[in-house]
Amino acid sequence: MNIIARFVVGAVGIGILLYLVTRVEWGAFLDSARDIRWGYLPLVYGLYAISNIFRALRARLFLPDAPFRNIFGIIGVQNAGNTFLPLRAGEFSYVYLVHQGGIGHIGANISSLLAGRVLDLLAICVIFALSLLLLPTTALPAPIFQSIFWSVLVLTAVILCSIGLARWLAALVRTFSERFHRHPRTERLLLLCADILTTLTDRRLLASLFVHSLGIWGMMFGAGALLLFVVGVPLAPASAAVAYAFPVFVSLTPLITFGGFGPYEGALTFILLSFGVPEAVAIPASFILHILELLFVAFFGLVSVWLLRSKAQNLAK
Repeated sequence: MNIIARFVVGAVGIGILLYLVTRVEWGAFLDSARDIRWGYLPLVYGLYAISNIFRALRARLFLPDAPFRNIFGIIGVQNAGNTFLPLRAGEFSYVYLVHQGGIGHIGANISSLLAGRVLDLLAICVIFALSLLLLPTTALPAPIFQSIFWSVLVLTAVILCSIGLARWLAALVRTFSERFHRHPRTERLLLLCADILTTLTDRRLLASLFVHSLGIWGMMFGAGALLLFVVGVPLAPASAAVAYAFPVFVSLTPLITFGGFGPYEGALTFILLSFGVPEAVAIPASFILHILELLFVAFFGLVSVWLLRSKAQNLAK
């Protein structure tokens, strides 16, 4: 099943990639590359770096005994794994590296990871909804945006209700898991769900986690909006945030694998075309923006590996 899933994901990505490449002439890519505003790129990468600092600080709320340097390195490896390896492999690297570092047990690490992802999705939905509300009515590019807006609001409401009922749902899941004691895998999965819900019952911790999540994605959306300007697509801040949200949502799915080429550009191109950006600008800009992002992820991943290796070598001495 995993092989089939990887094949399907790869085929979808290649199909979208080939379609986009054939839509414009190669000269359009060269023109877009010449128009890159290189002077703003350090600021973009600085915002990305700050977002990863927020990620490490949030992880330490779950793992207070973990050294910041270790967590910061693990976050970098996790991001690179999610981006360049199949099917969100970075999540497995996070659990493995944290466990190898002797920080908590595997069940707690998995539950903290998934609880963080729930809050990530909530923060993205909040920022996306606020950005849509800040758009002038005349700037809404298509009626489909009304459906997207209400879908995001419903998703946000579902997440908030789940958090509000977390204690009751955790007890219900634990009770239900007792019926599956003869099926260890199902029982472990249900108990893991209960652990995740239990993590969300501490209101003070939850508030702090959500503030950190807003910091993470506030920096990410700011960097993405500025990066659109860097690659020659100067949109208003609210419009740029809405545009960047589309590849962000795609990046949370298994479609982002082996760099995510295809689905990422497809999502960004779709929204840029909806905002009236010419196809000859939107498609090359989407590719160049993605490549500039991947360069940062790769560099940050290499730095993170170096941090973890140097830490291990110091402990071995």
